[in-house]
This record gives sequence, structure tokens and C-alpha cells, in this order.
Amino acid sequence: MEPYSFWEARWVEGRTGWHLSEIHPFLTKHASNLDFSPPKRVFIPLCGKCLELIWFYEKELETKDKRLKIYVASIYDINFDDIGKFDVIWDRGSQTAIEISDRDRYAKVMRGVCKEKFLYLMTTMQYDLEDDNDQPPRPISHEQTRKMFGDWCSIKLILENDVTDDRFRKRGIKEVFESYFVLTPK
Repeated sequence: MEPYSFWEARWVEGRTGWHLSEIHPFLTKHASNLDFSPPKRVFIPLCGKCLELIWFYEKELETKDKRLKIYVASIYDINFDDIGKFDVIWDRGSQTAIEISDRDRYAKVMRGVCKEKFLYLMTTMQYDLEDDNDQPPRPISHEQTRKMFGDWCSIKLILENDVTDDRFRKRGIKEVFESYFVLTPK
């Protein structure tokens, strides 16, 4: 994964195309169909400044001391004994942020933070990578997602949207799709 300085520079320069000024529409539209009934522990990897932190917190999900806890650490250095396990994972775009060579390692971390029964919400992006420019946002195919998570999760594609815009066209990318998955235990 890129060093902290890479992401800090993106924030300073205002190059935060992933950051939304509202709760992610997928959550607001589909929340009633998903089991968020308390008590639930929620993990939001690579969360940055996402508004979903507050959204989940306001759902009165489980915290030992009624406080929101934010862990600032490399996702790969997490001590599972320190943070415990989680019922819900909101993984919006982590697969597009981490380096392609780290994806299997990342999937192992996610497996380690899931409780026996869990609800894992994941977004990914698909597009043809025509060069070796391994820069975010990185594409990940549905097949790759199944390869990384399919041995321990049932994977259901809920929605797929065409999100092609000028950011991608400037890079010579003709079509970009964002996919929304719900993962549950096998």
C-alpha cells in the first residue's frame, strides 16, 4: 500500500475523487434490506474521513464505552487481540486503494476481523487496465474477488453502476463500473 505521505498529499491537493460529501447512496438505499440491528460491531477499513463512521455510530451499534473508536495503523499491522472481531464490515473501495500485490494479504486480514456470523459489504471497480500503472483506483474483476473471498464467503453481487467520468477518460479508460457485493459466511 502506498505510504501515508501519498494519501496525505492527495488530501492536501484536493485529489480525493473517492470522498463523498454525503452518506454513500448504497447504504441509504439498501440499509433496510440489511441486518444492522444492534448490537453490532462495525469495521470500516481505510475509512479516511468517510461520513459512514457517524452513520453507523448513530445506528447505536455496539461499543464497549459508547465511544467511536478509530484505529490509525497499517491495515497489515493490526493486532486482532487489540481490536477484536466484527459483525459488519463496510469496505468501500479498499480493493481499489491497496496495491494489487497486497490483495491476498488484505483478504486474510479481513477474514481475521470477521466474527463467525458477519455481513461484509464491499465495493470494487472494474475497467481494463491498459498499462502497468498500478495507481489507485485500481480495478479488480469479479473473478478476482471470488478468488480472494470465495473460499470462506458466499458472495452476492447486488448492484453494478457505470461510473465512467472525465477522471477516467483522461487516463484513456473507456468504461468503468462500480460493483456492490454482500459477503456472508459459507
